[in-house]
Amino acid sequence: MLRFWKRMSAIYGHKWTSAFGESPFGEDGTPTIAGDTWQRGLTGIPESSIADGLQAALMSADGWPPTLPAFRALCFDIPAFSVVRREVSSSMITDFQASRSGFTKITLSRLDTYRWKRMDQDKGDRLLREAYDEAVQYILEGGQLPDEYLAIPKDMPKYVEPERTPEEQARAERVAQEAIAEMLARLDADGGVETAK
Repeated sequence: MLRFWKRMSAIYGHKWTSAFGESPFGEDGTPTIAGDTWQRGLTGIPESSIADGLQAALMSADGWPPTLPAFRALCFDIPAFSVVRREVSSSMITDFQASRSGFTKITLSRLDTYRWKRMDQDKGDRLLREAYDEAVQYILEGGQLPDEYLAIPKDMPKYVEPERTPEEQARAERVAQEAIAEMLARLDADGGVETAK
């Protein structure tokens, strides 16, 4: 905990220490209220995830230290609401799933997209915020992000059916017609369809 405190103090300086104290421990060695709260909040989070959270804090443009819930979100790579809103909006317009992060997919699975598309922006944001909060809770409780969508590369050549000789084309059409006739005969024998005469 002391190492974590020093790292956050190094990243945020006086803003961290004035909000949470110089140390997570008091002079008698017992945890301060802030130290105890942060320790409880980070208990159960793998050390590698806490390192991810510290790295995200280090790279953030926000000069203010995160709250405990916000730092937990950083540990689990949960994007900001504004990022999810942008991904949802752009993917609804283009219907291109590759632009969605795993977290946005989880948010979308909790969103009534039919209603959301038909609302004004303020009401839509409230509905999206509810889905976002549910997705955050799901991740913080140990839920997993889905596998990344595997997009087909843009430069992948399209399938082009090989050219057929006139005889091959006639044979393919004959085989297809025979298969259709056989299916219709089976359906007619079962009384399932009336053939037109």
